[in-house]
Amino acid sequence: MTTTTNAEDLVAQHLQRLALCPPGHPERPINLIIAATQLFTSYVGTGNSMALSEATRYSRETVSFRTLSLPFQAAAGNLYGNCLVQRFKLQGQIPDLDAGILCHRRVLALRSEGHDPGLTLNALAEAFILRFEKLRRMEDLVMAIVYSRGGLTCPPPILEVALTAHDNVARSSYLRFELLGQGHDIADAVEITRRALDLTRPGDDHRPLVLQKYIFYLEFHYQHFGQSKHLDDAESRCREFIRLCPSGHLHHALASRTLGSHLLTRFQTHNNPDFLEEAISLCENSLRLQPPGDINRDAPLKSLAVATRLRFEMRREEADLQRSIEYGEEALDLCRSGSTPYDSAGPLHALGMAYLLRFEHRGEVDDLEKALQRCLDAVPLLGSSAFLTLGNMVTIYRYRYYRLQDPNDLREAEKCGLQALQKSPQGDPGKFITFANLAGVMADLFEYFGKMEYLEDAISHGRRSLSLCPPSHPEENLPTINLALMLSARLELLGEENDMMESDRLSTRALSLCPSGHPKRERCLRTLMVCSKRFWTQTRDIMHLDRAIQYARDALPLYSTGSIDHSKSQEYLGVVLRDRFLQSRQRSDLEESIELQQAALALCPDSSYDHGMFQANLGTALSELFEISDDRADLEAAIAHYSRANQMVSTTHPLRSNLESGLALAYLKIIPTSETLVAVAFSLLEKASNNPSASSRTQLDAALRWTLAARAHKHPSMISAFSRLLTLLELRLLTKETVEAQQEFLRGIPFRLLASEAAASAIEEGRLDTAVELLEQGRTMLWSRMRGYRHPINDLRAVNTSLADQFQTASAELEHTALALQQRFSIFSSTSVNRPPLVSDIPIDNRLRNHRILSENWTRILNEIREVDGFAEFLRTPSFSTLRVVASEGPVILVNVAQGRCDAMIIHHDSSPHLVPLPESTITLFDHLATQLWDSSSSEHNHRAKRLTVVLRELWRAVVHPVVEVLLSLKVELTSRIWWCPTAQLCALPLHAAGPYTPGQRNLPDLFVSSYTPTLNALMTARAGVLSTPVPRLLIIGQPQTLPMVETEIEAIRTMSNLADVLLGAQANADTVLSELRTHSWIHFACHGSRRHAEPFKSAFELYDGSQVTVLDIARANLPCAEFAFLSACHTAAPDIGTPDEFITLAAALQFAGFGGVVSTFWAMADEDGPQTSRDFYSHMFRRSTADSRDAAVALNLAVRSMRKRNIPVYRWVNFIHIGI
Repeated sequence: MTTTTNAEDLVAQHLQRLALCPPGHPERPINLIIAATQLFTSYVGTGNSMALSEATRYSRETVSFRTLSLPFQAAAGNLYGNCLVQRFKLQGQIPDLDAGILCHRRVLALRSEGHDPGLTLNALAEAFILRFEKLRRMEDLVMAIVYSRGGLTCPPPILEVALTAHDNVARSSYLRFELLGQGHDIADAVEITRRALDLTRPGDDHRPLVLQKYIFYLEFHYQHFGQSKHLDDAESRCREFIRLCPSGHLHHALASRTLGSHLLTRFQTHNNPDFLEEAISLCENSLRLQPPGDINRDAPLKSLAVATRLRFEMRREEADLQRSIEYGEEALDLCRSGSTPYDSAGPLHALGMAYLLRFEHRGEVDDLEKALQRCLDAVPLLGSSAFLTLGNMVTIYRYRYYRLQDPNDLREAEKCGLQALQKSPQGDPGKFITFANLAGVMADLFEYFGKMEYLEDAISHGRRSLSLCPPSHPEENLPTINLALMLSARLELLGEENDMMESDRLSTRALSLCPSGHPKRERCLRTLMVCSKRFWTQTRDIMHLDRAIQYARDALPLYSTGSIDHSKSQEYLGVVLRDRFLQSRQRSDLEESIELQQAALALCPDSSYDHGMFQANLGTALSELFEISDDRADLEAAIAHYSRANQMVSTTHPLRSNLESGLALAYLKIIPTSETLVAVAFSLLEKASNNPSASSRTQLDAALRWTLAARAHKHPSMISAFSRLLTLLELRLLTKETVEAQQEFLRGIPFRLLASEAAASAIEEGRLDTAVELLEQGRTMLWSRMRGYRHPINDLRAVNTSLADQFQTASAELEHTALALQQRFSIFSSTSVNRPPLVSDIPIDNRLRNHRILSENWTRILNEIREVDGFAEFLRTPSFSTLRVVASEGPVILVNVAQGRCDAMIIHHDSSPHLVPLPESTITLFDHLATQLWDSSSSEHNHRAKRLTVVLRELWRAVVHPVVEVLLSLKVELTSRIWWCPTAQLCALPLHAAGPYTPGQRNLPDLFVSSYTPTLNALMTARAGVLSTPVPRLLIIGQPQTLPMVETEIEAIRTMSNLADVLLGAQANADTVLSELRTHSWIHFACHGSRRHAEPFKSAFELYDGSQVTVLDIARANLPCAEFAFLSACHTAAPDIGTPDEFITLAAALQFAGFGGVVSTFWAMADEDGPQTSRDFYSHMFRRSTADSRDAAVALNLAVRSMRKRNIPVYRWVNFIHIGI
């Protein structure tokens, strides 16, 4: 009080003197400047705005005396400039700041003798800093740096001036770092402030304030570059600060909040709750020492806003969150009432996070909008430091998307994430979190749009996030969980086994990072549940489903009862229990599932993004309950829930397809079903199968439901459904990189009989031509696709060379990828099973991305070709009028096996198919016969012969005899050639050898010469591709080490042809054989053949010393001379039972590679059959001076007749079949 009174008295004295010096008085100038100086000093000490107003008025008059000495003019100019800058600080009016800068620049221009420019340079530096903070103009910051560094070079007359110069340099460097993010600027701020600190001594009044600034820059540098030495130095300086300013000291409040802020940083890096509690206590103490409205309250308020929010995250006590918001709003009000709105950036950022947390806690959209607005306000104020706020905006936009389902929010989230990465400084230890959040955005975009590139980007960002995460970081669980989830999504889409292995390992790691009591454990458990459910979807191993259920049960009690997260957890548990019911049929699982989903729905507000999904899932569960309860009320409730879900979910929502198909299937369960309801149901199924907003996988599931339902209800949309299914299957097959993966995919869906079912529907409608086309389109999809890559393009090249070249290049690239070995990549180092290596990408990711790009490019080129005149049908399934030409050399018998009916269709080259109903044929019969046949293949000889004879008689009765009768009625010549094209399990049965096997009656081999073809198009291609060589070069490959009769067999052949080349023993290794195949038109294998049931593309010819030629090797080979192959080896035509219609055999591979005709075997050969059969076969083939591969079927028929005459057991001669021309 005494000091204030003395200052007021002194001001009063000088004002009295001034009153005695009216304008024109010679002493008025000196009294004016003295009075103005005293008033300005009074304002600085008391904050009295009237004093500043008077000081400004008097100092303005002093600068008008331009005739006085230069030192006086300099002093007057500096004083007036200082008054204007202070008035700007008080009122925020830019003209005051502009005028103040002009005054100081005029003073600097005076360069008066004895005038120290340091004061003026410091004043100009501060003024430009203030204008930059107000207007964010780069030119102001440049000038601030120029003047501040100029002030630093002046000889310091007094310590205060020198410290101000150092402070201006540090502050302007700090601001430039915030704007541009260049690390050297913040390093300069640290170093300059350290030098300023060295200018002071422990007893100096200035030291505490310099300490506070030095601590700030040290912590700021640590937060951006993570150098622990800065954090350690900051802590020791904080302790010094608090010692220098004990309770009662002028700067005790500042020291308290500085140490509190530092401890808050310590907590954020070390996660020690003691640091957080002490930080809150110190900042609250600082706040109590400063009255409401005091601008100095803003710093402790900012720290408390952050600290109480962090304590909420740790304890989940809502009072802390409420305090965080109150502290933040007060800090924001204080900042906005000042002259530098830039200071409000911190509170805005903190409030954005606090409102976001409250939204997560309460689920009120108003909090989400407040969070977004606070962040939007903060970003332009933060410059390069906006990366943290932008990172928060990623999460906010994602939440808003979940509520409003507007994909534009995801676009905004992606933009914010990319901007955050751009602004994030090099070495930022928290950058991994931004990558993790951006990965989540891309995963959401994938879920909405179904585009694979979004998932690829998500995985790429996820890997980057995990690689950047410092070891043992408290948030390491975030990137670990994210990547596990995204890889499981790719597993669900592509079926990559490597993804399941990696996702499983990451999931295990994530769980270890979130032990019991960890605040993120519930999120981790929920993610593990989703991953395990996806593992089950891929493998159907109930172990994964049991794990998913256990994870869901463990997560449920971790959420507050009645919260949104608790309802979601109930829903997840209900869904996985329903899934287990579908596999185990335990009614208790389904009943618990319904109970949980009903409880979840009751807690989920109608406005929630999840509400429609909850309704649909409950509808599905109730529909399943109806299947076992037969209670009409369950079905009605299911339909009601589906209907409500359909009303709530937009037509463009990716879930819409599932909802429509679910509702349709529920309608179809109503008995009796009205025609109107059936029409509605199938309309829904059609829409679900064609919904462009749904992924191709979801559309495929819907199309499969449509096809099955249409067949079950004999609905006329069956053919349309199947056509759509095939289109979607082809799209899905394109996502599979290799033919092995494609075959595994086909094996994993209930597709085995769908082509036959569709054909059966067409047959029922009398549309036999369509039935043939459907079978052609829906079978041997793998070979057909591969054959398309090698499709002749001479006609296209004649009209569009560029397009032909593009197609040829793209096809070659896709074929190379498709026929590559399916590889297994290990992405974990040998030294650690917990963390992946620190790499930016993993080979499998690049491989899958490249395949997608190749596939999309190939599809684009194909569509362009079909737009060229005359090429609309390019690579489409040929029409029947084209296909029937295949029967020009003899009838083709297409045997269709379906659930409701079996039929043969005899194809003639000049008429529609002849239908031969097969009422005695059933799927059950053929399954039984196949089991009998293949189970007997290892039986004792007599027993095996008897069982095979039974099979042949049944085939005659059920299939072949009715066909033969029609052939005879059609005047087909006896002993002429016929071709069989079987479907389903008939592919595994020897139709060619069927007969009554009764004395006096003829069997099929006595009536006709039988060959097989996988499809009509395959036979057409074989005929078009083979140029018969009058004098063929024959290559014989033999392995006498493993087969004792091989040399005898080779000699028998060589007696027939003197143009035979032989690779025997060590000569017959895989490389040599594949090389020689390119120069020979006929080949003869005399070696072991191996069949791989689980991996049919690895079935192989066994050559010297363990080397092999596999199905894939043959398919990859370029064999320009290929014409005919004789496979005197075991199992070369043995079908894959899982996908029999795909014909994945050694014989089929050779036909694909260009061998138009192939003699092969169903099962193991007897050693002694090789020499005699070969002798009989080639004696017919080489009976003239020229040879024709088209004689092979007749030659084999004669060789088999010879075996029968010698009473060779039936199972030995039935083994040989002919495929192709």
